[in-house]
Amino acid sequence: MRVKEIVFLKASNKATQRTRNRIREHGALGFIVSSDEVSPSCMQGKKARIFDSVTPTASGGIRWSGWLPSEEIELDENCTLYTRMEK
Repeated sequence: MRVKEIVFLKASNKATQRTRNRIREHGALGFIVSSDEVSPSCMQGKKARIFDSVTPTASGGIRWSGWLPSEEIELDENCTLYTRMEK
């Protein structure tokens, strides 16, 4: 993943309910990769990245932005914007 790239994510088998909820609530049209992979203290030293939702799904009509642990996410390579729009 590269910073500023739009990606579609799915929860890995190690994903917490929090990660599953964020992907479900904010990832319908993908996420923008906003940081390189780092190990921030707020994630207890686990490798993680910051993502922003493509669409304004957070309260107040703004984009959601937050950390997702790398071990809890996978690229959904079978999904494109076109296939999401068909659903």
